[in-house]
Amino acid sequence: MIFLFQCVALPIAILLALLTPKRKRSRLHGLSRRFTKLAGHKRAAVALCGLAGFAASASLSAIRGIPVPEIHDEFSYLLAADTFAHGRLTNPTHPMWRHFESFHIIHQPTYASKYPPAQGLILAFGQVVFGQPAVGIWISMGLMSAAACWMLQAWVPPRWALLGGLLVAVQTEFQLNWGYSYLGAGLAYSGGAFVLGAIQRLRQCAHVTSAIWLGIGLALLANTRPFEGSVVSAIAGLSLLPRLFGRKRWSMRTIFMKILLPLGAVLLPVAAGMAYYNQSVTGHFSRLPYAVHEEQYGIAPIFLISPINPDPGYRHEEMAKFHRVISIKPYMQLQRFSDWVPEFFERFLLFLLTYAQLTYSPLLLFLPAVCQRREMLFHLFLICTMLLVNALITWRVSVYGSPVGSLILLLLIQAMRRLRVCHIRERPAGRSLTTSMVVISIVSFGLLLSLQFLKRVVSDRAGWPTNRGYLLQQLEQETGKQLILVSYDERHSTLQEWVYNRADIDAAKVVWARSMTPEENRELMDYFKDRRVWALRVNAVSGIAKFEEVKR
Repeated sequence: MIFLFQCVALPIAILLALLTPKRKRSRLHGLSRRFTKLAGHKRAAVALCGLAGFAASASLSAIRGIPVPEIHDEFSYLLAADTFAHGRLTNPTHPMWRHFESFHIIHQPTYASKYPPAQGLILAFGQVVFGQPAVGIWISMGLMSAAACWMLQAWVPPRWALLGGLLVAVQTEFQLNWGYSYLGAGLAYSGGAFVLGAIQRLRQCAHVTSAIWLGIGLALLANTRPFEGSVVSAIAGLSLLPRLFGRKRWSMRTIFMKILLPLGAVLLPVAAGMAYYNQSVTGHFSRLPYAVHEEQYGIAPIFLISPINPDPGYRHEEMAKFHRVISIKPYMQLQRFSDWVPEFFERFLLFLLTYAQLTYSPLLLFLPAVCQRREMLFHLFLICTMLLVNALITWRVSVYGSPVGSLILLLLIQAMRRLRVCHIRERPAGRSLTTSMVVISIVSFGLLLSLQFLKRVVSDRAGWPTNRGYLLQQLEQETGKQLILVSYDERHSTLQEWVYNRADIDAAKVVWARSMTPEENRELMDYFKDRRVWALRVNAVSGIAKFEEVKR
């Protein structure tokens, strides 16, 4: 519906721009002056963008309801959040861990999420301070909008930086896919923005504060999207080479005191913390939980150019089906170059729709003019490199491009500045069209909120995640502790996984377990002898096909 609205509204906006009457001063001139004055207070502008991003994400949850975890990754991040919220880096392996195996988590050598810890930490903050992990999502979206504004302030006039940060806050794709999901990409987007904004400031003047923000950005990328973040950071760092080796290079004192020392003050504790985290989770300071998970469960390689991993063997049919069929499918389909080319263009289109949106498509015409500046051309090269790298990854996920999301915003804002001064037969068509784009973005977000409200009223989010949540809520209200033995029918989708647990399984009011052989189930029930036991049969449609108490 939103895409359809933009398809209709954009041509109308272009037509109205061509018919804009000749006038010397816009009716919005007074508003524009106040906006420019506000943007001149740079810290206030950054704070305003942060509040706007937080409010936009929170309003979506207020209208639609607190997000219900649905995909595998969300449950994994929530496990990390629950672990950190209880003051632990990881959890000991449970004696009955074979019943609790699930996707994107590990049980050996410890019980933990496979993902880097930053997203889990921000969710844990929301859980501990506000009693709700979703608040962490809102905070990350606010940080993303603030970081976008701060990054733009290094490149464009303040009013354009403020506009860019606010547009990020109301961008429908960001809010729907990231602001209403425990997956999140706000931290990775923010990390990329901090790195790119700090590097531009350092190119202009070596300053301790800029080096500190560079370190913060690098730390966020290392703990959210380490691979993509390293690519972005390495290529973006090349722009500092003239300041290191050129005619206007920094002195050794400047490099040490204003760059290396503050950068080290941030990165050395972060690196030590990462090493300690890896040691706690995997038993070795340099061994990532992600690598351990892939060794124990993965078959499909991360990159299309890598060979298939050996089949590790699985104890559960659902997990075998996912890794041997679902997960490996994209890899097998893209082994020929003739199949990879159309996939590349589909990923490119997904990238554009996520980070640029249809509303800003006319700005693409101005990219050649924008890229006449050397640094803008360098940024376009960085974006293209990230696109190529993402095209070599087995799975198609728009989140992978989040570290360069702020660069795409920068190019769009620069193109918008070019469009703004365009006149057609003395008509300020460019000003009219840029204003219309902003209005369409705001209206699109309002339409998103309206649609989410209607969806809640009409469907009440019916589906397997909601059914699982309702069942969990009902059992948590029962007297005593509960154990659910989950089994699936043959048509069930492995993407609809019910078996996920809290960090402290024994202390949880409700424990989800995979049903195995009668002997193994009896052993599990004997372990949880103080719990009521339920047998849950999950079907392929609504989720619950059969739910009944098991007599001991």
